[in-house]
Amino acid sequence: MSAKTRMKRWRKQPERKGDMAHRTWSVRVMREGRALRLGQVAESSESLARCAALSRSSVTEEELAGAPCKPDACVIYPDEDFDVTPAG
Repeated sequence: MSAKTRMKRWRKQPERKGDMAHRTWSVRVMREGRALRLGQVAESSESLARCAALSRSSVTEEELAGAPCKPDACVIYPDEDFDVTPAG
C-alpha cells in the first residue's frame, strides 16, 4: 500500500462496541520543531496502540524512494519518533 493511500485511509477509528477494555489513543510525531497530529487508534494498551499506529501510517524506505512524501504528510517516516497518548 502506498503512502498516499495510507494518508487517505487514516481516519479516527471508532471504539469497538461491547469491548470496554479498549481506549482511544492520539498519535503524533514531532517534525520540524512542531507536533503533528496523525489521528487516533483504539486499542487496549499503549504498546498495542503503537503497533496500530505503525501499521496504519508508517512508510518504508522503498515507498519513499518511489514517491516522496510532503513534510506535513500524515505518515511515520523510518526512524522517526512518535507518541501515543490517551485521547482526552
